[in-house]
Amino acid sequence: MGAMPSMSPVLPVLLQLVRKQHPNVVMDVRFLGNDAMKTGLNNFSLDAALAYLDTAELGRRNSLKIYTEKLCILVPDTAEFQDRTSITWREVAELPLAMLRPAIHERQFVDTIFDRVGCHPVPRVESESILHLMFQVQFGGLCTIIPEHFTRMPGLHRGTKALEILEPVASQDVGLFWAEGELMTPIASILVAAVKDLNKRGGLDQILNRATTEPPISWPTDVPSDVQFSIEFGRSPKPRPANAELSPVPK
Repeated sequence: MGAMPSMSPVLPVLLQLVRKQHPNVVMDVRFLGNDAMKTGLNNFSLDAALAYLDTAELGRRNSLKIYTEKLCILVPDTAEFQDRTSITWREVAELPLAMLRPAIHERQFVDTIFDRVGCHPVPRVESESILHLMFQVQFGGLCTIIPEHFTRMPGLHRGTKALEILEPVASQDVGLFWAEGELMTPIASILVAAVKDLNKRGGLDQILNRATTEPPISWPTDVPSDVQFSIEFGRSPKPRPANAELSPVPK
């Protein structure tokens, strides 16, 4: 499957569902841009792709929403931001910024918001890696705009804090894409079933809102009482009892 780099932290949740139902499936995850994902879906070198639902670059596809990605800003945990929990986009434009490169979709989305508020900041550092930009905040004293789920998965780095960005609040819906038509590859079918199962249980948004570095989250299901559906962070999944039979995945 293909995915946008910003979606790396949430992929383990989706793929854990796949492993629970199909433990022998090996997933090859490729972090790509929209053009490469479009080509991969066209020639079936990709079974599915995780991307923003509003993107037109992927062409006509079947799609299914997974979660909503909201933006925030990561700043040094210093006296300047000690009493702040939120900030406006106009204020963000005045900060020393580390940003994604201009060709990357997430950067282009941020640039459209700055255009709307009449600001055109000049970044001090540019990179294709969100994780590197977070290190620029931690060790370089800069600030960077990140998806809010990065504050929970993988979590904030020491010496940094996240502020909500207001006026406007910016978010994008993320979904699973696969080839148009009724026929699906086996892997695409497995991923679609996993997303539908996840949405039935409350969706990835609910998991992201509850995710912490504390003990794992466990959710009961309609399977036998001795089997639990669990979303586990930083731990290997527990083996399923040998005599347990899972209910069919809802379609």
